[in-house]
Parts: sequence; C-alpha cells; structure tokens
Amino acid sequence: MKGIVIEILEDNLILLNEEGEFIESKKSSFNYQIGDEISYEMKDHSRNMMSRYIAMAASILIFFTSGVGFAAYYTPYGYINIDINPSMEITYNRFERVLNIRGVNQEGIEIVDKLDNYRHQSVEIAVKDIINDVEEMGYFIENVENIVLITVNDKHSNETIVDGIVVDITDNLVAPDVIVTNGIMEDHTRYQLINEKFEISPGKLNLIDRITEENGKESDKADVTKYQNHSEKTVKELVEEVEETNKEQKIYEIKGKQSMNSNGEKNEIIEENENSNSDDKNDSSNMDGKNGGSNSSGGTGKK
Repeated sequence: MKGIVIEILEDNLILLNEEGEFIESKKSSFNYQIGDEISYEMKDHSRNMMSRYIAMAASILIFFTSGVGFAAYYTPYGYINIDINPSMEITYNRFERVLNIRGVNQEGIEIVDKLDNYRHQSVEIAVKDIINDVEEMGYFIENVENIVLITVNDKHSNETIVDGIVVDITDNLVAPDVIVTNGIMEDHTRYQLINEKFEISPGKLNLIDRITEENGKESDKADVTKYQNHSEKTVKELVEEVEETNKEQKIYEIKGKQSMNSNGEKNEIIEENENSNSDDKNDSSNMDGKNGGSNSSGGTGKK
C-alpha cells in the first residue's frame, strides 16, 4: 500500500492512503518529509485514528469512493497570493492543503527556493509560517511600516480560508501588519498574464479591479491602462481607495508586532470593511495604522 505523509509524529507517521483513509504507521527511518509518498505494510498501521482527523477523513473518503480517486487530492482548488515584494503564490486543494508554492516575481522565486517544504500542510499554518520565514531572511525593514497583502482566490468563494488565516495570524502575531481579502477565481489566469507583462502582483490587480468597479458592475477587464495608472500606489493606498469606493469588499486588517502598543499587548483585527453605517464602524476607520501612507520598500509596495 502507498500513502502520502501528512504529519510526522515522534514514533509514527500519519498517512493519507489511496482509499482516502488516514493511517497511522510506524516509522522505518528518520528521513521523512511532509508530502513524501511512501509504501507501508498493512500490519504496520492502525486505523484507529485521532478525532481531529475524522471530519477530514470522511470528506476525503466521499471523493475517493465516488470515483474521483486519488487525483482529487492533487487538483488545484484555489490560490493564495502573498504580496511582500517578494511575491509568492500558494496553490491548494479542496482539503485546504498546500500543493505548490511558486514565486510571482524574481525575488519571490529566490525566496521560494529557500523556503521549507510546506506541501500538504494546512494553508492557514503555511501562510503564517511563510511570513515568519521571510522575516528571518531580513525582508522586513525596522522602523518602517511593513505590510503583507494576502489575497485568497477560491473556486467557490469560500470565506472559510480567509477567516482561518485571519484568526491564525491574530492568535499568532507576525512582525508586519497583514491585510487579508478575497479575490475572484475567474480572474486568476488574467492576473497572471498581466503580471508577466506589467509586473503588477495579482493581489494589487485584484484591489485595482475593486477600485474601478462602478455601481456594483465589473469594470472593463480588457482595459489594462487602469492597472498602469494605479501600479505605483502602495498597498495601503489601494486598500484605502477600496474602502472608499467598494463597501461590499471585505478587507481584514491585522496589526503586527511592529504596531504593538507600548504595553506589549496584542492588537486584534482592526477592521473588517463591510457596508455598515454604525458609529462604531465609523470610529474604527480612525484607528492607528489607518492614517498615512505605507513605505513600499519594506512591505507590499511597488512591484
């Protein structure tokens, strides 16, 4: 039997086998990595799995037993763009596991080559850990407002991943301020082509489209001049314009360690942009970090 290593325990491995089952198998060496496809003996595994795998095992088993097969696990289901300059893109499957990470620009390509192997890990954990990895590589500049833009493009506009990323980063603070929003899956290929020609990251292209929408209607997707007109703006400036022109676009902003208060207390999510007229909502737009521009050299500035 063969299975994919999805977790490495002290003495055992958690595998996903060809039947869509999670299997606990004894280690035979110490050189395993997440995502390895290995063979295992039937006598060496246990089907009595921990409760935290039951829900996922059930959903995977449905796909395997309905004829979708092992290929379902490897079918791309969505993309997460991480704009730091470097810019990177995560491809994930329907089970919210990382299938691939690629660099969107040259710096991103160089960073991806240095990253740990995140294949088959939860996308929520991978996003947070990648930001931490980039910090350790020295890409965030001290005493500068560093901003990371995270854009989730899901096949069914599922906001579960967006919510999960927001909660995970809020609970496990990273150095820069983080902005999380969702994109439109149908625009992904178009953004890739525009990025190749004009070197504007997919995350910024998504924000520009949201700015140029008029009366709830999509803007002219063939008009590339609008991207060039906005390309020199920082992520902070683009986000502020989205909040002014497109109230339906949800934008979550999370203060990072660089913006922690003098008491060292964690900041919560500072804003979710929704169409609201409440006094509290109006007050939130004046919170720290909402005023002033962003220095693009250390965060998601010019691409």
